[in-house]
Amino acid sequence: MKLDEFLRRSNLGDNPEEVMKKALSLKKQKKFDEAINEFTYVIISDPSHVDAFCHRALCYYGQYNFDCSIFDCTKALTLTNDPYKMDMLYEIRSRSHIKQENYDQAFLDLNKSCDLYPSDAFEKRANLYVEKKDYQNALKDFEQMFLFYPNNGFYPFKIGLCYYSLSKYKKSQEYFVVSAKLGFMESLRWIDKAAEHIKGM
Repeated sequence: MKLDEFLRRSNLGDNPEEVMKKALSLKKQKKFDEAINEFTYVIISDPSHVDAFCHRALCYYGQYNFDCSIFDCTKALTLTNDPYKMDMLYEIRSRSHIKQENYDQAFLDLNKSCDLYPSDAFEKRANLYVEKKDYQNALKDFEQMFLFYPNNGFYPFKIGLCYYSLSKYKKSQEYFVVSAKLGFMESLRWIDKAAEHIKGM
């Protein structure tokens, strides 16, 4: 947004909070260019408006403009001590780093997110480890998730897949069985796949 446009709108009495509502509506409709323009108006009006930076970062992410998304997240992180907002910003920034294949930076953000909300962030970090084929570390994070959610069959399934990828088929089968008993039916075919490898050992 150019300064003369901001001044024109400001003189017309555009209320930043009303503009914020409009921006959020545009973002929901995935009209990212228009939403970014409105969020920018809010930011110029109030340079400490964390939510405007956060949502503008998401718009930039939606446009695959990852540099701008990272910039907005970084700026917003200097403006808030709210753990919930910080966690959201670390997540958005980590996603942008992943898209740019800056995995080391993504891990730094996910580690910070783990410190804030471990019950959510361990899974995000585990999925990134899987993407990098680092199954040993992914295994540790999925095990943490299973401790948080012991009745969720999805996590022993993911643990089983990690062991399977590490060629530890007996161990993988044990976790697939646990997963199936907890109602995660996709594990059933993996029990058989692990069994085939065990027979061949």
